[in-house]
Amino acid sequence: RLKRALRNIPIHLAATGPKMLRLAGAVADGVIIQVGFHPGPMAFAIEQVRQGAEEAGRPFDEIEIICSAFTSIHRDRALAVRRIKPVVAWLYAAAPHALDLAGVSYSRRLPGRPIYPDISHPYDHEDAMREAETFVSDEAADKLALVGTPEEAVDRLKALAAEVRIDRFFLR
Repeated sequence: RLKRALRNIPIHLAATGPKMLRLAGAVADGVIIQVGFHPGPMAFAIEQVRQGAEEAGRPFDEIEIICSAFTSIHRDRALAVRRIKPVVAWLYAAAPHALDLAGVSYSRRLPGRPIYPDISHPYDHEDAMREAETFVSDEAADKLALVGTPEEAVDRLKALAAEVRIDRFFLR
């Protein structure tokens, strides 16, 4: 609590799982949705926010929806895909429901060997990319991240915004 705020400061929650998404809908001014860049998981996440708002008696339309997108843009598309895989690996561990909703098939969710301090925040990015390539498919990188050439990225941003309600993008 602040004794005397000079203005109303909006509170946004970052959320991945259904319970946090519903909590954001119930109490937050906005939600930073972290489920990948595919319309399936995004639609599911937005529905959870809507349910949370409805259960709390709040107007869903007043909650800002922000899509947090892991992003790798490069003229060399294959390099962009390779670079994003360690970050996409985080979704394998933290949000398997997002993989399922995006139609991504996977045989394992964790690296086969430790990457320090973890695969999504490695000290050695080349090592993390090598390990991520052993279990994160190109298909998963394409579906769960904003990846590719600059032109492809613009087209994908427009396409996702046309398919589901997104007020802002947070490109990471």
